[in-house]
Amino acid sequence: MSVAAGGQTTGVKVVIGCGAAVYIQVSDVAGHIASGQPFRLVAMADGGTFQIARLASQSGSQLQYVVTIPTDRVSRLIVDTALAVEDQSGAVLPLRQSGAVLPTGPPTAIASSSSPVPAGITLVVR
Repeated sequence: MSVAAGGQTTGVKVVIGCGAAVYIQVSDVAGHIASGQPFRLVAMADGGTFQIARLASQSGSQLQYVVTIPTDRVSRLIVDTALAVEDQSGAVLPLRQSGAVLPTGPPTAIASSSSPVPAGITLVVR
């Protein structure tokens, strides 16, 4: 839905989420995700609430997802795919189950070939 500048509308409910934005860098050199292989990142918070990460940007084989998580409880990453996925240390992540704790602190910058990008978690699709 869009409303022109200065326009009005009724009957619309706006929900504004708040929390910490977590950026997840995904390296997919083989192009599995681009070729249509199912791949979804989900943040599951204590208490059972969840949020699906959205694709924020893509540059070649590098994809950046972002998800907003609550700051008042622990959230864990769930990788929903049949692909082999590793974290930045090379450890294979469990698929379709609660895994790595997501950071809630302020993002830092990491160097890339083009410009600094927000950091959170880096994953590699094999």
